[in-house]
Amino acid sequence: MWHDSTELRNNRYKKILLRSEYFYKPAVALEKDSKLKVMSENRQSVMLNTTAYVLGPAVCGYVLWVLKDALAKDVKRLYFLARDGYFMYLTAKILCRQLNIPIDCRYLCCSRYSVRIPMFHLNMNEALDYICRGGIDVTMDKILNRAGLSKEQKEKVLKELSRRPDDLIAYADLKGIRKELEASKDFMNFTKEHSRDTFPFLEGYLRQEGLLDDTRFSFVDSGWVGSMQKVIATAVNFIHEKDKSSTTFTPDGYYWGLYELPADVDSDNYHCYYFSEKSGVKRKIYFSNCLFESIFSAPHGMTLGYREKDGKFEPVFAQVRSDNKRFILKTQNYLERYAKDLAGSLKQQGIGPDNLFMINTQKERDITTELLNVFMGKPTYGEAYVYGSIPFSDDVLDINEQETAALLTQEELRSNHPWNKIRSMTGLSKARVKESAWYEGSAVRGRKSINLHLRSFACYKWMLYAKKRIKIPRK
Repeated sequence: MWHDSTELRNNRYKKILLRSEYFYKPAVALEKDSKLKVMSENRQSVMLNTTAYVLGPAVCGYVLWVLKDALAKDVKRLYFLARDGYFMYLTAKILCRQLNIPIDCRYLCCSRYSVRIPMFHLNMNEALDYICRGGIDVTMDKILNRAGLSKEQKEKVLKELSRRPDDLIAYADLKGIRKELEASKDFMNFTKEHSRDTFPFLEGYLRQEGLLDDTRFSFVDSGWVGSMQKVIATAVNFIHEKDKSSTTFTPDGYYWGLYELPADVDSDNYHCYYFSEKSGVKRKIYFSNCLFESIFSAPHGMTLGYREKDGKFEPVFAQVRSDNKRFILKTQNYLERYAKDLAGSLKQQGIGPDNLFMINTQKERDITTELLNVFMGKPTYGEAYVYGSIPFSDDVLDINEQETAALLTQEELRSNHPWNKIRSMTGLSKARVKESAWYEGSAVRGRKSINLHLRSFACYKWMLYAKKRIKIPRK
């Protein structure tokens, strides 16, 4: 399947999407739009066709599910969390406007970095857990960056610990690093000091954006572990306590998927569309959350923090690469056209706030599953190249980016097979496993033994999710 030609792959998508009651016509309209029509084999064509037959139905299906459930629960406002929620936010605005859905959709500029750092001083135990979590190619420098330390502070801590900034930290060694940092007075003091200094700006932004309003609202995000909901709720409740308010803030959150839940939360407040920590094993196997993040991003950089300017609080963004911004804006153009065509089609069918419940979002989700299984799990070389070459970083500051589908040698690809991967993650082997954010794309780009690599990695993911023998080393 990965060796499909462009025409064969498009026909495969169309055959799947034909079963959709709502999503096929907008897809065909987008692909055939004379203003967008391009040569059949180039980069832009791959983006157009993939958006029309995979990404558009995926985003719109998710957003319709969110709006349908929010209406039923009388949710008045939805906060779409940056940056994964950007396209979801734009789609929701289009659907709500054209279908007269009475929900206030807002975009909340935030990141794990901008929200967590101001909260560290309230619970240093949780802070250390977050700072010392796993990831792709974790180094001491990455770990100290997660705490928000300055260059001078990092140098002082590294000297105390007798470590170098570029030291690679194996997943099995993270517990030891955590103990070292907890025992370091300098590290603990630097982290608490920076956290206390940044909290007033987070508080000002949350107040300004209405997070303390007496209005029922929910969060919308991609997900993975749902930690942002818990951290923001903790921040809002802390502010309420400062205000001597009796209000207790317990928000709901809508998620594309969750691999696990934060500790000490009520699972009833976390609503999953595609998979949850307890369900959707088959969907998880052929799904790449890193690829999802690479595609569904925003044309602005990550939120580094907040500042006060002219009496208002505003987010401070990191710079975004110009080529990445162009890619995102092109995808945005295609997705907005798809959403507008879908909204127009639904309106013609008489769909509105009073009968949105009639849309069978579970059926559309199952169709999306088939599309994503093909696109993410068995991409063509063109898809692997176009989407695999997007810069990606899984760390809080988006530093040390690599291609989403990194170019790996055959030896590096084999090191990600089940037994090698498990030995490395459990500490049985000290051999370094070079990881790819989208392994399936890397396997196709490698051009050799592709079926073997894809089957082996699917087996590893089945063991990871179905058997739950290994804790996921992700955010």
